[in-house]
Amino acid sequence: MPDAERLCFEASRVLTQFERWQKVERAGAPQPPWVQELLRRAAGLLREALAIDPEHARAHLVLGWTLDKLGDLDGAISANRAAVAADPQDAQAH
Repeated sequence: MPDAERLCFEASRVLTQFERWQKVERAGAPQPPWVQELLRRAAGLLREALAIDPEHARAHLVLGWTLDKLGDLDGAISANRAAVAADPQDAQAH
């Protein structure tokens, strides 16, 4: 598996842990520090993948989702725009 794909896969595993936490918590509950750390770790892995392959549309898209969950709206918008630029045919990016 190429390095960028491996990093994206690892980020997906980390985000799965976040999604599991999100399903059991009540809406509007503050995120505990360990949940924030999961999101930061996933964002770091995705940024590493993008350093290897800057045109990896899925990595841009997932980074945007992750940054949104971290409360970084500007970063999320930027990542989503990069996803559209990398793959204009990706419906999820739009």
